[in-house]
Amino acid sequence: MAHSLFGLPYDDAGAINHPEAGTFTLTYGEAVELGYCRPVTFHRHEGKFTVDLQGGDVIHVSGHGSAELTSQQKRIHGLQRALDWYRLARTPLFQPDSQTPRLDGYQATMIDWGSEKLTELRHRMPNAGGLVIAPSIEMAEYMATLIYMIEGERPFLVHSDMPNPESKIKAFRNTDKRWIVSVGMISEGVDIKRLRVLIYLPQGTTELAFRQAVGRVVRSKGNTDDTRAYIVMPSFETFEAYARRVEAEMPVSVRTENGNTSPKRKLCPVCHEKNQLSETTCHNCGHQFSASGQVRQISCPDCAALNAKSASSCQSCGTSFSSNFVLTLDEALRTGAIVRGMDLTEEEVRLAEEMAGPVRERILASGDQHLVRYLQLLPEESFARLKSILGHP
Repeated sequence: MAHSLFGLPYDDAGAINHPEAGTFTLTYGEAVELGYCRPVTFHRHEGKFTVDLQGGDVIHVSGHGSAELTSQQKRIHGLQRALDWYRLARTPLFQPDSQTPRLDGYQATMIDWGSEKLTELRHRMPNAGGLVIAPSIEMAEYMATLIYMIEGERPFLVHSDMPNPESKIKAFRNTDKRWIVSVGMISEGVDIKRLRVLIYLPQGTTELAFRQAVGRVVRSKGNTDDTRAYIVMPSFETFEAYARRVEAEMPVSVRTENGNTSPKRKLCPVCHEKNQLSETTCHNCGHQFSASGQVRQISCPDCAALNAKSASSCQSCGTSFSSNFVLTLDEALRTGAIVRGMDLTEEEVRLAEEMAGPVRERILASGDQHLVRYLQLLPEESFARLKSILGHP
């Protein structure tokens, strides 16, 4: 009998083959039970955003409800759209030089958590890797810079605008480098079995894309693989609903991590001998362990207990470490849009919104069916880009 797991056919003995009679697709839960996939833990990364409107007015935005605006605030052009929580989660924050990413921003805290978890995993799987799925090329470059600032090691970066990105993906697959940052390049069909941590911040929010992304970090490396996969994702309703459905498919025995999962020893990548976490060289073969990504700790502001920097609350007193991220109105309005493959600036989006009403009325009034069809095909956000292409001042 033939079966299929993520498109890979195998027979009853577990051997991969290509049967003519078709395939049987396993659910994720069945794949975990059979050992083809590792169980996954979702880290719902919280963050409350405060947008400073100046003049003393501020608006608080969370991932579980729309921002409430006064009648006067509703008159600010584009403000309601700018205050979408997931849009704010994808807004890069910079130092006053407008070039250096801020280490206290939302994406930086996502990477911090993922970095800590990857370091823990590499004690058990020395070549474990992490994947960042970014919403745009600009954000991918921003997050790659954050990783370098936090860890001191530059990640691999792949996107469609660079030459031969497939070779970079292949190179990452065959190294022990920690991170690869991607914009739509590592999806269904790309198999990098050492991936175990995913930082998920995409442009689209469909469940199909979500499940395909989960599939990138759950591939088992064999019978001795006892690791879990970890997804660091924004804590808002859409992704949480997807995560709950994936979790419901897993066997009950692996849905949660039981007990203290912090590693007690680390595995040498050369001789596979176990060593104490404090060792700087392997006691068996003399291999020198990398100092990259050392676990950092923070002190609880209430009880002063030390916690891993990735902790969401104090392990001693339970105080929440959830962060409040402050943005200016200009930062909130700056993000722009990606529409049908076009990466539009915020200025283009604003101009297009101003043009949309008059342009639509004039085209409909013309009665020209070709122009009406173009109006139906072109997203309104692209009108300013079209105007620029046609060469109008």
